[in-house]
Amino acid sequence: RRLAGRRAVFRLRKPLVIKPLVIKMYSMKGAVRTAPIIKYFLLKKGVSQSECDQNISVSPKSTYWTYVFLISKASRLSCTLLILLKKKKINFLHFYGHITKLSYKWYNFKDLPASGGLFFSCVWGHHAKLYSQFAPRASYNQTSDKYNLFITL
Repeated sequence: RRLAGRRAVFRLRKPLVIKPLVIKMYSMKGAVRTAPIIKYFLLKKGVSQSECDQNISVSPKSTYWTYVFLISKASRLSCTLLILLKKKKINFLHFYGHITKLSYKWYNFKDLPASGGLFFSCVWGHHAKLYSQFAPRASYNQTSDKYNLFITL
């Protein structure tokens, strides 16, 4: 707040509409690409085996999408920067989400535990849902309470 002080608010409506849409499409692609891996492990090997078998995390396709996800986190953090440049308040949950996901993701990429493969696939889908809410909000269109609840859950 001290840095922003008396500076004028940046006009960032277009970037705040376009960037979440791009991230949403990118996340949808990641979810579609990783879902077959998860489906295979859950249907063929069961839930307990998919949590224990490291092959889910070390398969070339899974490792690639894990790496892409880690790199894309910079883009997600830049969305937060755009919000800050507009002098909007960011709640604790927003920062907590970034910190916990970043630390868990870096741990997962280093050791590649089996649970990481499931986690990354689920988070791809979650981000596809989540970022579909940001674009309408940035363009000052209200989303329904039911939709917001769906996104949150």
